[in-house]
Amino acid sequence: MKITFIGSVLGYHQEGLANAFYNLLGDDYHYIAYGGISDYRKEAGFEDLAEKYPFVIKVDSPQKEKQANEIIKSSDVIIAAAAHNHTIKACVESGIETYLFSERFFKKGTWKVLVPSIRKRVKARAAGYHQKNFKVLCASAYVPYDLSLMGWHGKCYKWGYFTEVKKYDIDELLSKKATGDEPIKILWAARFLKLKHPEKAIQVAKHLKKKKLPFKMEIIGYGELEPFILNEIEKNDLQDVITFSGKKTVPEVHQAMENSDIFLMTSDYHEGWGVVINESLNHGCVVIADAAAGATRYLVKNGENGFVYKKSNIKTMFLVIEKLIEDEKYRKEMQKNAYLHMVNNASPEIAAKRFVELCEGKTFDEGICSPAPIIKSAKE
Repeated sequence: MKITFIGSVLGYHQEGLANAFYNLLGDDYHYIAYGGISDYRKEAGFEDLAEKYPFVIKVDSPQKEKQANEIIKSSDVIIAAAAHNHTIKACVESGIETYLFSERFFKKGTWKVLVPSIRKRVKARAAGYHQKNFKVLCASAYVPYDLSLMGWHGKCYKWGYFTEVKKYDIDELLSKKATGDEPIKILWAARFLKLKHPEKAIQVAKHLKKKKLPFKMEIIGYGELEPFILNEIEKNDLQDVITFSGKKTVPEVHQAMENSDIFLMTSDYHEGWGVVINESLNHGCVVIADAAAGATRYLVKNGENGFVYKKSNIKTMFLVIEKLIEDEKYRKEMQKNAYLHMVNNASPEIAAKRFVELCEGKTFDEGICSPAPIIKSAKE
């Protein structure tokens, strides 16, 4: 079986999955890369990995484009992430099994379905296809809902982004977390953008300090809201409980996750996926995530490896953090569950294996490659 992934630059977010596919399929797998790495990702330490792997075709010349087109035409299956619409159309019409890899279509609000130009774009990308060989891999729990608003009810499967899952000795990992009378460590890490809502971390710190609960918080990131966040820390006299670390590399963020107990993921519905959920679960953090982010409903199992809250009810976040601080046994069990969930259910190797099996006709009742239900968009 020949599988071709059509994406943008091969970077950190897709590297693990690409390697997993290549390990399964060998020369029957290709990654076709259009475009380059963005400046902000370069600043964060990401790199373009196109030259590193033999299965990558970087389309940067007419010759490479011709080679890419020949590979696509000879494929049995394509995964279309950054593929041009005309490429998707040609694949569907030629009978190639075509899986559109997509985040949600109406990130800026489901009311956008009423805008004619946007409806036209979504129809051209997905909702206009009714052939059996066109399916959708959902890199957001809300993709099926967005498509249902367009009247499209084709086959959608649970998918996402699959970053490398680090293997630990579970006892060694848990030994890095707070025990006994040690203050628990809470981590927030992202760019300081409005959609990421860093102010929620400040609200949590204010609440816990007022309750005189033992905790330390680290805030990692950079961006346009940095002056506002620094001012909020000072204005609310939180310098004794919050460490502001600024910009860090990916390995440094992972190290912080290893040493943290709780990870706050506060992005709203503008967040397509949210890879920090994958990463923080892998490093044994209890993840407390806004329901609106694309990854939350697929990765966070409420009350098992983390908690899901809706932005209109931040008190839920306060209550679960209080319980996690006060009940070490409960906290440690959830941290263990967080790590094991990624190892056993959401690694790149599992995703690649399940996708190949799906293409071979196997069905799944839950998890990766199982049918993606329509989940109504979290309150916008």
